[in-house]
Amino acid sequence: MTALRDVIKALNADGVNISAVAAESDVSRAQVIRIKNGYSDPGLETTEKILRVLGYEVIIQKKKEPVQ
Repeated sequence: MTALRDVIKALNADGVNISAVAAESDVSRAQVIRIKNGYSDPGLETTEKILRVLGYEVIIQKKKEPVQ
């Protein structure tokens, strides 16, 4: 699952307070609503902020490439 679908799914879960997520993540309420509705594609930093506020552990890892 992609990070965008993860954040949309998390924002649409029951009991999520959009205003609280916006305040705690330092992302504007309007931006959070656009992301929730699928109208905006958040960057990696914004996705990380929102998911952390919602209680997710976020790990960013570089894909290992085979050595030739």
